Amino acid sequence: LCAAVAMVSVFCGVTNCPISSLIIGFELFGFGAMKYLLIGVALSYMLSGYSGLYSEQTFVFSKFKDISIYSKTH
Repeated sequence: LCAAVAMVSVFCGVTNCPISSLIIGFELFGFGAMKYLLIGVALSYMLSGYSGLYSEQTFVFSKFKDISIYSKTH
């Protein structure tokens, strides 16, 4: 269970795609680990910042405030 949460959390942190990470986690490990996957993905997404794996990915709004930031990833 710990390895499953870690794998999904790392994927979320690298790609900044929490919904996709959750779907992959549910598909691979089932819905029994749902609450642990949700916590891991939420923490990973909050701590990942505004850089990611995909250089064409853009962030239009801040993750924490309701303001426009419009930044491209590195």
